[in-house]
Amino acid sequence: MQRRSPTPIRGIDFERSNSLEAIAQSLISTGFQASNLGCAIELVNELIADRAPLYLSFTGNIVSSGLREVVTFLVKHRYVTGIVTTASGIEEDAIKSLGSFELDRFDTAGGDLLERGRYRIGNILVPRSLYATFEGFLQPMFARACARRVSGLPPMTPSELIAEIGHGLEDEASFLCWAARNEVPVYCPGFTDGAIGDSLVTYLRHNSSLWIDVVRDHRELVDEVNHHQSRIGAIVLGGGISKHYLLNASFFRGGFDAIVRISTAIEHDGSDSGGNAEEAISWMKLRTKGSYVSVFGEATLVFPLLVGTTFAAHFHTRAVAGENERKGA
Repeated sequence: MQRRSPTPIRGIDFERSNSLEAIAQSLISTGFQASNLGCAIELVNELIADRAPLYLSFTGNIVSSGLREVVTFLVKHRYVTGIVTTASGIEEDAIKSLGSFELDRFDTAGGDLLERGRYRIGNILVPRSLYATFEGFLQPMFARACARRVSGLPPMTPSELIAEIGHGLEDEASFLCWAARNEVPVYCPGFTDGAIGDSLVTYLRHNSSLWIDVVRDHRELVDEVNHHQSRIGAIVLGGGISKHYLLNASFFRGGFDAIVRISTAIEHDGSDSGGNAEEAISWMKLRTKGSYVSVFGEATLVFPLLVGTTFAAHFHTRAVAGENERKGA
């Protein structure tokens, strides 16, 4: 995203203010990745003002961390039109509703954790017992999927099964719970790549009528993204299958109109995770004159700043305006 006029480099004056708003306003003129984040904030605020449909993709580690609650905020208040994530993004949201993750260290010995019954995700620990609880939680959803097939109805898609999971959760912190309530579709192209896949394999050993239709999900996402005539945007956290699946869905409309990407991936290894704007244009994932901002940074540092200065600012501004209106009535 190119600025129309030169911007003098200048940082924040903390003698005047230390507010989040002041910090956000200073980013554009700070340089390096701060300026990219400043451009991302500008673009997202522009999309919010235009009421443009916004799609969000993220990798599972987003949900492993405290960013789960940030995603939940966006879904609860209908700031996103649809979501694409990985299998761990689905299962860890549900598992967190069944138990707690714990903060640890990046260098804790794997053997010690194995003896303590803990899995490690970076510096976050997950009790191994929660996966057994999760497998038990899934059984009624799998049974309903089987019942549909046996009754002659079309088999469930991953997004329909994910909605079933969301309806089964009674946790206000769960983004799947709010997605189910608000009918925000959640797509997962790599549905079997995790504990869900393991549970499916186990279930199929006893009930061969279970059938999940991944192709229909793909068709529905493609149709949904491509029916938009107005400007649409995407926010991409990380890369991999979730990034590609979402951006590729816009192929038939010539790409998204705006993309904000937060990632630590580089473009020089040829991976899709690191693909830049020009590469996205070549694959018709981004329109030729579309807006693209890439922020090189770790999402737990960057995404709360982006959301706090855009969606959350919009939410609280509306809340204050509504309260003032009620007082004046």
